[in-house]
Amino acid sequence: MAACVLLGRFHLRINRGLAAILPAHFGIDFITFAVNILFPLLATKLDLNFTQVGIAAGLHIAANGLSQPLFGLLGDRIGSRRLLAGGIFVQGLFIGLAAQAPTYWLLLAFLLVSALASGAFHALGLEAANRSSTTGKGSAVGLFFLAGNTGFAVSPVVTGFFVESADLGLGFPLYLIGFSALTTSWFLVLTRGGKRRSASARPSDAAPPAGGVLYRLLAPLAAMSVFRGLTFGAAPVFVPFAFLESGASLTIAGLALSVFSAGAATGVFGGGWLSDRLGAKAVMALPLLLGTPLFMLMVVDIGSPLSFVAAYLVGFTVQTPQTPSVVMVQQAMASRMGAASGLALGFIFSIQAVGQAATGVLADEFGLQLALVAIGFMPVLGFFCTLAVPGPMLERNPWAKSAAVTP
Repeated sequence: MAACVLLGRFHLRINRGLAAILPAHFGIDFITFAVNILFPLLATKLDLNFTQVGIAAGLHIAANGLSQPLFGLLGDRIGSRRLLAGGIFVQGLFIGLAAQAPTYWLLLAFLLVSALASGAFHALGLEAANRSSTTGKGSAVGLFFLAGNTGFAVSPVVTGFFVESADLGLGFPLYLIGFSALTTSWFLVLTRGGKRRSASARPSDAAPPAGGVLYRLLAPLAAMSVFRGLTFGAAPVFVPFAFLESGASLTIAGLALSVFSAGAATGVFGGGWLSDRLGAKAVMALPLLLGTPLFMLMVVDIGSPLSFVAAYLVGFTVQTPQTPSVVMVQQAMASRMGAASGLALGFIFSIQAVGQAATGVLADEFGLQLALVAIGFMPVLGFFCTLAVPGPMLERNPWAKSAAVTP
Protein backbone atom coordinates (compact mmCIF):
# COMPACT_ATOMS: atom_id res chain seq x y z
CA MET A 1 0.00 0.00 0.00
CA ALA A 2 2.77 2.44 0.90
CA ALA A 3 4.47 1.71 -2.41
CA CYS A 4 1.26 2.45 -4.31
CA VAL A 5 0.83 5.77 -2.51
CA LEU A 6 4.46 6.68 -3.19
CA LEU A 7 4.21 5.86 -6.89
CA GLY A 8 0.92 7.72 -7.12
CA ARG A 9 2.62 10.88 -5.85
CA PHE A 10 5.08 10.54 -8.74
CA HIS A 11 2.12 10.54 -11.19
CA LEU A 12 3.01 7.06 -12.47
CA ARG A 13 0.56 4.65 -14.04
CA ILE A 14 2.00 1.27 -12.99
CA ASN A 15 0.54 -1.36 -15.34
CA ARG A 16 1.49 -5.01 -15.64
CA GLY A 17 4.07 -4.26 -18.31
CA LEU A 18 6.00 -1.81 -16.14
CA ALA A 19 5.61 -4.07 -13.12
CA ALA A 20 7.30 -6.80 -15.17
CA ILE A 21 10.04 -4.58 -16.58
CA LEU A 22 11.26 -3.09 -13.30
CA PRO A 23 12.25 -6.42 -11.63
CA ALA A 24 13.65 -7.60 -14.96
CA HIS A 25 15.85 -4.50 -15.19
CA PHE A 26 17.01 -5.10 -11.63
CA GLY A 27 17.88 -8.69 -12.54
CA ILE A 28 19.71 -8.03 -15.78
CA ASP A 29 21.83 -5.24 -14.27
CA PHE A 30 22.52 -7.32 -11.15
CA ILE A 31 24.06 -9.93 -13.44
CA THR A 32 25.87 -7.34 -15.58
CA PHE A 33 27.63 -5.75 -12.63
CA ALA A 34 28.79 -9.10 -11.30
CA VAL A 35 31.46 -8.92 -14.02
CA ASN A 36 33.12 -5.89 -12.44
CA ILE A 37 33.82 -7.65 -9.16
CA LEU A 38 34.97 -10.75 -11.10
CA PHE A 39 37.57 -8.87 -13.14
CA PRO A 40 40.23 -8.82 -10.37
CA LEU A 41 39.90 -12.60 -10.01
CA LEU A 42 39.86 -13.20 -13.76
CA ALA A 43 42.91 -10.94 -14.12
CA THR A 44 44.81 -13.22 -11.73
CA LYS A 45 43.46 -16.44 -13.25
CA LEU A 46 44.20 -15.44 -16.86
CA ASP A 47 47.25 -13.23 -16.10
CA LEU A 48 45.70 -10.04 -17.52
CA ASN A 49 47.06 -6.50 -17.29
CA PHE A 50 44.97 -3.34 -16.83
CA THR A 51 44.83 -2.74 -20.59
CA GLN A 52 43.37 -6.19 -21.23
CA VAL A 53 40.83 -5.73 -18.43
CA GLY A 54 39.86 -2.34 -19.87
CA ILE A 55 39.43 -3.82 -23.36
CA ALA A 56 37.29 -6.68 -22.04
CA ALA A 57 35.10 -4.33 -20.00
CA GLY A 58 34.94 -1.88 -22.89
CA LEU A 59 33.93 -4.56 -25.40
CA HIS A 60 31.20 -5.74 -23.05
CA ILE A 61 29.58 -2.36 -22.68
CA ALA A 62 30.31 -1.16 -26.25
CA ALA A 63 28.56 -4.14 -27.83
CA ASN A 64 25.67 -3.54 -25.46
CA GLY A 65 25.44 0.11 -26.43
CA LEU A 66 26.01 -0.18 -30.18
CA SER A 67 23.38 -2.91 -30.54
CA GLN A 68 20.62 -0.99 -28.76
CA PRO A 69 19.50 1.25 -31.66
CA LEU A 70 19.18 -1.85 -33.87
CA PHE A 71 17.13 -3.72 -31.27
CA GLY A 72 15.05 -0.57 -30.78
CA LEU A 73 14.22 -0.48 -34.50
CA LEU A 74 13.47 -4.20 -34.46
CA GLY A 75 11.18 -3.80 -31.47
CA ASP A 76 9.33 -0.96 -33.24
CA ARG A 77 8.57 -3.44 -36.04
CA ILE A 78 7.94 -6.83 -34.40
CA GLY A 79 7.12 -6.09 -30.76
CA SER A 80 9.28 -6.44 -27.71
CA ARG A 81 8.15 -9.31 -25.45
CA ARG A 82 10.29 -12.11 -26.92
CA LEU A 83 13.31 -9.85 -27.31
CA LEU A 84 13.05 -8.71 -23.70
CA ALA A 85 12.65 -12.23 -22.29
CA GLY A 86 15.41 -13.70 -24.45
CA GLY A 87 17.76 -10.89 -23.51
CA ILE A 88 17.35 -11.55 -19.79
CA PHE A 89 18.08 -15.28 -19.95
CA VAL A 90 20.86 -15.29 -22.55
CA GLN A 91 22.71 -12.54 -20.71
CA GLY A 92 22.78 -14.50 -17.45
CA LEU A 93 23.84 -17.70 -19.22
CA PHE A 94 26.86 -16.12 -20.90
CA ILE A 95 28.02 -14.13 -17.88
CA GLY A 96 28.07 -17.45 -16.04
CA LEU A 97 30.16 -18.95 -18.85
CA ALA A 98 32.50 -15.94 -18.79
CA ALA A 99 33.34 -16.69 -15.16
CA GLN A 100 34.62 -20.10 -16.30
CA ALA A 101 36.48 -18.90 -19.42
CA PRO A 102 39.82 -20.74 -19.72
CA THR A 103 41.34 -18.16 -22.09
CA TYR A 104 41.17 -14.41 -22.65
CA TRP A 105 39.66 -14.84 -26.13
CA LEU A 106 36.84 -17.04 -24.85
CA LEU A 107 36.21 -14.48 -22.12
CA LEU A 108 35.80 -11.80 -24.80
CA ALA A 109 33.46 -14.03 -26.83
CA PHE A 110 31.21 -14.81 -23.85
CA LEU A 111 31.11 -11.14 -22.83
CA LEU A 112 30.17 -10.15 -26.40
CA VAL A 113 27.14 -12.46 -26.53
CA SER A 114 25.97 -11.40 -23.07
CA ALA A 115 26.29 -7.75 -24.10
CA LEU A 116 24.10 -8.23 -27.17
CA ALA A 117 21.44 -9.88 -25.01
CA SER A 118 21.55 -6.98 -22.56
CA GLY A 119 21.30 -4.49 -25.44
CA ALA A 120 18.09 -6.15 -26.62
CA PHE A 121 16.53 -5.63 -23.20
CA HIS A 122 17.59 -2.07 -22.43
CA ALA A 123 16.31 -0.20 -25.49
CA LEU A 124 12.86 -1.79 -25.38
CA GLY A 125 12.47 -1.64 -21.61
CA LEU A 126 13.38 2.04 -21.64
CA GLU A 127 10.76 2.73 -24.32
CA ALA A 128 8.04 1.04 -22.25
CA ALA A 129 9.01 3.06 -19.18
CA ASN A 130 8.63 6.33 -21.09
CA ARG A 131 5.20 5.35 -22.39
CA SER A 132 3.91 4.52 -18.92
CA SER A 133 3.30 8.16 -17.94
CA THR A 134 2.30 11.49 -19.44
CA THR A 135 3.60 14.46 -17.44
CA GLY A 136 5.66 12.27 -15.09
CA LYS A 137 7.96 10.86 -17.76
CA GLY A 138 11.09 11.81 -15.85
CA SER A 139 9.88 9.90 -12.80
CA ALA A 140 8.85 6.88 -14.89
CA VAL A 141 12.17 6.65 -16.72
CA GLY A 142 13.96 7.40 -13.46
CA LEU A 143 12.16 4.48 -11.83
CA PHE A 144 13.32 2.23 -14.68
CA PHE A 145 16.91 3.38 -14.16
CA LEU A 146 16.50 3.08 -10.38
CA ALA A 147 15.61 -0.60 -10.75
CA GLY A 148 18.72 -1.25 -12.83
CA ASN A 149 21.04 0.79 -10.65
CA THR A 150 19.69 -0.96 -7.56
CA GLY A 151 20.80 -4.18 -9.22
CA PHE A 152 24.19 -2.53 -9.75
CA ALA A 153 24.34 -1.57 -6.07
CA VAL A 154 23.40 -4.98 -4.66
CA SER A 155 25.40 -7.12 -7.08
CA PRO A 156 29.03 -6.33 -6.13
CA VAL A 157 28.70 -6.99 -2.41
CA VAL A 158 26.61 -10.15 -2.95
CA THR A 159 28.89 -11.40 -5.72
CA GLY A 160 32.04 -10.52 -3.80
CA PHE A 161 30.82 -12.40 -0.73
CA PHE A 162 29.70 -15.39 -2.83
CA VAL A 163 32.96 -15.65 -4.75
CA GLU A 164 35.11 -15.12 -1.65
CA SER A 165 33.20 -17.94 0.06
CA ALA A 166 32.87 -20.38 -2.85
CA ASP A 167 35.50 -19.26 -5.41
CA LEU A 168 34.77 -19.48 -9.16
CA GLY A 169 33.60 -23.09 -9.23
CA LEU A 170 30.52 -24.42 -10.98
CA GLY A 171 28.33 -22.99 -8.24
CA PHE A 172 28.85 -19.45 -9.50
CA PRO A 173 27.59 -19.90 -13.10
CA LEU A 174 24.68 -21.97 -11.78
CA TYR A 175 23.86 -19.13 -9.37
CA LEU A 176 23.78 -16.60 -12.24
CA ILE A 177 21.88 -18.85 -14.65
CA GLY A 178 19.31 -19.72 -11.99
CA PHE A 179 18.84 -16.06 -11.12
CA SER A 180 18.33 -15.11 -14.78
CA ALA A 181 15.87 -17.98 -15.30
CA LEU A 182 13.83 -16.82 -12.31
CA THR A 183 13.82 -13.23 -13.58
CA THR A 184 12.81 -14.34 -17.08
CA SER A 185 9.96 -16.46 -15.70
CA TRP A 186 8.64 -13.52 -13.66
CA PHE A 187 8.67 -11.31 -16.75
CA LEU A 188 6.91 -13.89 -18.96
CA VAL A 189 4.19 -14.58 -16.39
CA LEU A 190 3.33 -10.89 -15.92
CA THR A 191 3.34 -10.13 -19.66
CA ARG A 192 1.39 -13.25 -20.69
CA GLY A 193 -1.67 -12.42 -22.74
CA GLY A 194 -0.58 -8.82 -23.35
CA LYS A 195 -1.59 -7.30 -26.64
CA ARG A 196 1.06 -6.23 -29.07
CA ARG A 197 0.93 -2.51 -29.65
CA SER A 198 -0.35 -1.83 -33.13
CA ALA A 199 1.26 0.57 -35.53
CA SER A 200 -1.64 2.95 -35.06
CA ALA A 201 -0.94 3.04 -31.33
CA ARG A 202 2.55 4.31 -31.90
CA PRO A 203 3.15 8.01 -32.37
CA SER A 204 4.60 7.39 -35.84
CA ASP A 205 2.70 10.28 -37.37
CA ALA A 206 4.15 12.81 -34.96
CA ALA A 207 6.12 15.43 -36.85
CA PRO A 208 9.80 15.24 -35.95
CA PRO A 209 11.59 18.48 -35.13
CA ALA A 210 13.46 20.25 -37.91
CA GLY A 211 17.01 19.05 -38.46
CA GLY A 212 18.59 22.24 -37.16
CA VAL A 213 16.46 22.21 -34.02
CA LEU A 214 17.27 18.56 -33.37
CA TYR A 215 21.00 19.16 -33.88
CA ARG A 216 21.05 22.10 -31.45
CA LEU A 217 19.51 19.82 -28.83
CA LEU A 218 21.43 16.61 -29.49
CA ALA A 219 24.93 18.09 -29.97
CA PRO A 220 25.37 19.52 -26.45
CA LEU A 221 23.57 16.54 -24.91
CA ALA A 222 25.96 14.20 -26.72
CA ALA A 223 29.00 16.21 -25.63
CA MET A 224 27.81 16.22 -22.02
CA SER A 225 27.18 12.47 -22.20
CA VAL A 226 30.72 11.90 -23.48
CA PHE A 227 32.37 13.54 -20.48
CA ARG A 228 29.91 12.06 -17.99
CA GLY A 229 30.14 8.61 -19.55
CA LEU A 230 33.94 8.50 -19.51
CA THR A 231 33.85 8.85 -15.73
CA PHE A 232 30.92 6.57 -15.01
CA GLY A 233 32.22 3.87 -17.33
CA ALA A 234 35.69 3.71 -15.80
CA ALA A 235 34.89 4.08 -12.10
CA PRO A 236 32.97 0.81 -11.54
CA VAL A 237 35.73 -1.24 -13.19
CA PHE A 238 38.82 0.36 -11.65
CA VAL A 239 37.68 1.66 -8.25
CA PRO A 240 37.59 -1.95 -6.91
CA PHE A 241 41.20 -2.38 -8.10
CA ALA A 242 42.15 0.80 -6.21
CA PHE A 243 40.57 -0.50 -3.00
CA LEU A 244 42.33 -3.84 -3.38
CA GLU A 245 45.66 -2.04 -3.90
CA SER A 246 45.03 -0.16 -0.63
CA GLY A 247 44.90 -3.51 1.19
CA ALA A 248 41.12 -4.00 1.32
CA SER A 249 39.55 -7.44 0.91
CA LEU A 250 37.43 -8.41 -2.08
CA THR A 251 34.29 -8.07 0.06
CA ILE A 252 35.26 -4.51 1.09
CA ALA A 253 36.05 -3.65 -2.55
CA GLY A 254 32.63 -4.99 -3.49
CA LEU A 255 31.05 -2.93 -0.71
CA ALA A 256 32.74 0.22 -2.05
CA LEU A 257 31.37 -0.50 -5.51
CA SER A 258 27.92 -1.10 -4.03
CA VAL A 259 28.08 2.26 -2.22
CA PHE A 260 29.05 3.98 -5.48
CA SER A 261 26.21 2.19 -7.28
CA ALA A 262 23.72 3.10 -4.55
CA GLY A 263 24.57 6.75 -5.15
CA ALA A 264 24.07 6.20 -8.87
CA ALA A 265 20.69 4.56 -8.25
CA THR A 266 19.58 7.51 -6.12
CA GLY A 267 20.83 9.89 -8.79
CA VAL A 268 19.04 8.38 -11.78
CA PHE A 269 15.70 8.36 -10.00
CA GLY A 270 16.23 11.70 -8.28
CA GLY A 271 17.25 13.25 -11.59
CA GLY A 272 14.04 12.09 -13.24
CA TRP A 273 11.82 13.16 -10.35
CA LEU A 274 13.46 16.60 -10.13
CA SER A 275 13.33 17.14 -13.89
CA ASP A 276 9.54 16.73 -13.80
CA ARG A 277 9.42 19.70 -11.41
CA LEU A 278 12.43 21.88 -12.24
CA GLY A 279 13.17 21.07 -15.87
CA ALA A 280 16.03 19.04 -17.30
CA LYS A 281 18.74 21.66 -17.72
CA ALA A 282 19.29 22.62 -14.08
CA VAL A 283 19.10 19.00 -12.97
CA MET A 284 21.86 18.06 -15.42
CA ALA A 285 24.16 21.03 -14.81
CA LEU A 286 24.59 21.40 -11.05
CA PRO A 287 25.48 17.75 -10.23
CA LEU A 288 28.18 17.70 -12.92
CA LEU A 289 29.73 20.84 -11.46
CA LEU A 290 30.03 19.04 -8.11
CA GLY A 291 31.15 15.72 -9.57
CA THR A 292 34.83 16.55 -10.13
CA PRO A 293 35.74 17.78 -6.62
CA LEU A 294 33.86 14.84 -5.10
CA PHE A 295 35.72 12.39 -7.33
CA MET A 296 39.06 13.84 -6.22
CA LEU A 297 37.96 13.51 -2.60
CA MET A 298 37.25 9.83 -3.23
CA VAL A 299 40.64 8.94 -4.75
CA VAL A 300 42.90 11.08 -2.53
CA ASP A 301 42.58 8.67 0.42
CA ILE A 302 41.12 5.51 -1.08
CA GLY A 303 40.00 3.00 1.52
CA SER A 304 39.23 5.54 4.25
CA PRO A 305 35.67 6.05 5.60
CA LEU A 306 35.60 9.41 3.79
CA SER A 307 36.26 7.67 0.47
CA PHE A 308 33.09 5.60 0.96
CA VAL A 309 31.02 8.76 1.54
CA ALA A 310 32.61 10.39 -1.50
CA ALA A 311 31.98 7.25 -3.59
CA TYR A 312 28.25 7.51 -2.86
CA LEU A 313 28.19 11.21 -3.78
CA VAL A 314 30.20 10.64 -6.97
CA GLY A 315 27.74 7.98 -8.08
CA PHE A 316 24.86 10.35 -7.33
CA THR A 317 26.24 13.42 -9.12
CA VAL A 318 27.55 11.63 -12.20
CA GLN A 319 24.33 9.67 -12.79
CA THR A 320 21.73 12.34 -11.98
CA PRO A 321 21.92 13.89 -15.50
CA GLN A 322 21.27 10.58 -17.25
CA THR A 323 17.50 10.39 -16.86
CA PRO A 324 16.59 13.94 -17.99
CA SER A 325 19.00 13.73 -20.94
CA VAL A 326 17.53 10.42 -22.13
CA VAL A 327 13.93 11.66 -21.80
CA MET A 328 14.82 14.78 -23.82
CA VAL A 329 16.07 12.57 -26.67
CA GLN A 330 13.01 10.31 -26.46
CA GLN A 331 10.61 13.24 -26.64
CA ALA A 332 12.51 14.87 -29.50
CA MET A 333 12.26 11.62 -31.52
CA ALA A 334 8.87 10.40 -30.28
CA SER A 335 7.85 9.06 -33.70
CA ARG A 336 10.48 6.32 -33.32
CA MET A 337 10.55 5.83 -29.57
CA GLY A 338 12.24 2.42 -29.61
CA ALA A 339 15.05 3.60 -31.88
CA ALA A 340 15.41 6.84 -29.90
CA SER A 341 15.66 4.91 -26.63
CA GLY A 342 18.28 2.60 -28.11
CA LEU A 343 20.20 5.52 -29.59
CA ALA A 344 20.26 7.50 -26.35
CA LEU A 345 21.17 4.66 -24.02
CA GLY A 346 23.39 2.95 -26.58
CA PHE A 347 25.47 6.10 -27.04
CA ILE A 348 25.90 6.40 -23.27
CA PHE A 349 27.01 2.78 -22.98
CA SER A 350 29.44 3.13 -25.89
CA ILE A 351 31.14 6.14 -24.31
CA GLN A 352 31.42 4.26 -21.04
CA ALA A 353 33.25 1.55 -22.98
CA VAL A 354 35.76 4.10 -24.26
CA GLY A 355 36.28 5.30 -20.70
CA GLN A 356 37.01 1.78 -19.52
CA ALA A 357 39.50 0.99 -22.28
CA ALA A 358 41.24 4.38 -22.02
CA THR A 359 41.55 4.16 -18.24
CA GLY A 360 43.09 0.71 -18.54
CA VAL A 361 45.78 2.06 -20.89
CA LEU A 362 46.42 5.08 -18.64
CA ALA A 363 46.68 2.86 -15.57
CA ASP A 364 49.31 0.67 -17.21
CA GLU A 365 51.31 3.67 -18.42
CA PHE A 366 51.08 6.09 -15.48
CA GLY A 367 49.63 4.16 -12.55
CA LEU A 368 46.07 3.51 -11.40
CA GLN A 369 45.69 6.55 -9.13
CA LEU A 370 46.77 9.02 -11.83
CA ALA A 371 44.39 7.36 -14.30
CA LEU A 372 41.51 7.80 -11.85
CA VAL A 373 42.45 11.45 -11.29
CA ALA A 374 42.36 12.02 -15.07
CA ILE A 375 38.84 10.66 -15.50
CA GLY A 376 37.74 12.61 -12.42
CA PHE A 377 38.12 15.87 -14.36
CA MET A 378 35.51 14.87 -16.94
CA PRO A 379 32.27 15.83 -15.10
CA VAL A 380 33.12 19.54 -14.87
CA LEU A 381 33.68 19.59 -18.64
CA GLY A 382 30.23 18.06 -19.02
CA PHE A 383 28.82 20.92 -16.94
CA PHE A 384 29.94 23.48 -19.54
CA CYS A 385 28.39 21.43 -22.35
CA THR A 386 25.07 21.36 -20.49
CA LEU A 387 24.91 25.15 -20.51
CA ALA A 388 24.56 25.00 -24.32
CA VAL A 389 21.39 22.86 -24.19
CA PRO A 390 18.45 24.93 -25.57
CA GLY A 391 15.77 26.08 -23.17
CA PRO A 392 15.48 27.78 -19.80
CA MET A 393 17.52 26.65 -16.82
CA LEU A 394 14.32 26.11 -14.78
CA GLU A 395 11.04 24.86 -16.27
CA ARG A 396 7.93 23.40 -14.66
CA ASN A 397 6.19 20.38 -16.24
CA PRO A 398 8.64 20.08 -19.18
CA TRP A 399 6.98 16.95 -20.58
CA ALA A 400 3.37 18.22 -20.36
CA LYS A 401 2.96 18.41 -24.15
CA SER A 402 3.82 14.74 -24.61
CA ALA A 403 1.11 12.11 -24.88
CA ALA A 404 1.69 8.69 -23.40
CA VAL A 405 0.92 5.42 -25.12
CA THR A 406 0.34 2.42 -22.91
CA PRO A 407 2.93 -0.29 -23.59
